[in-house]
Amino acid sequence: MKNNPFKFLDSYTKADKDIFFGREKETEEIYSRLFYGKMLLIYGPSGSGKTSLLQCGVANRFGEHDWKPIFIRRKGDISQSINSELGKQAITPLKEKQSIKEKL
Repeated sequence: MKNNPFKFLDSYTKADKDIFFGREKETEEIYSRLFYGKMLLIYGPSGSGKTSLLQCGVANRFGEHDWKPIFIRRKGDISQSINSELGKQAITPLKEKQSIKEKL
């Protein structure tokens, strides 16, 4: 365990599970909701811990091969951000003309 559990402006990642605490309720709620819909939007002010909640709290609820997390940070046009990240994560090359739904 690290001496200081606070990462300040850095997000917690899956590797930080031993020092990530205080978000158990939110982690459980998000984990449960992932199984009841096709999409889940996590929204909140900058710096409120959204990335840490997902990349550490929720990510550690899944086994290593149970899911393929794709983290998308909006950079201007959200559609362009989604398309770009899906293209990077694809196992086989994606066609440029495919819709986001087809790419998923």
